[in-house]
Amino acid sequence: MVKFHIKCPAGCACVSIEGTGKHGGDQLSIKKSEPVLIEPEARTHSGFFFLSNLDQVLTHFWDTMYLYKSKKGEDSRDTLSDIFKQSMAKILVHYYPLIGRLRIGFDRKHIMECTNEGVLFVEARANCNMDQVGVKVILDDHSEIARKLVYRSLT
Repeated sequence: MVKFHIKCPAGCACVSIEGTGKHGGDQLSIKKSEPVLIEPEARTHSGFFFLSNLDQVLTHFWDTMYLYKSKKGEDSRDTLSDIFKQSMAKILVHYYPLIGRLRIGFDRKHIMECTNEGVLFVEARANCNMDQVGVKVILDDHSEIARKLVYRSLT
């Protein structure tokens, strides 16, 4: 059993992937759930968070991917997903700018509007595990697997 977690910039999605089965020469199959919104466990600061001058210059977003394996005999997939969602709701209280929305201010500079809306979460299952695919293949930004794992909102 392999669990993948992808952390995206504010306003994007977090994706949790669990892989089982054999990949071998078969076609990689990833099935994703509909996105759900994970809100902070408690009300957080609302208003505007002004970005530093460095943040104004570096406006490129990077996708960050965390890969980890679950232990044999660990809780069921549904329970693991619930634990992840609960943990995310708790941590978002302290890292509230991550649940903000990037806006352009009156002075044409980027600002983060802290809205308490939460972050998108997508759960997915794959027909392989990380050992069969290889970490380098998964982490390559240009690989087909990486493109399938990262959720992209159309809005």
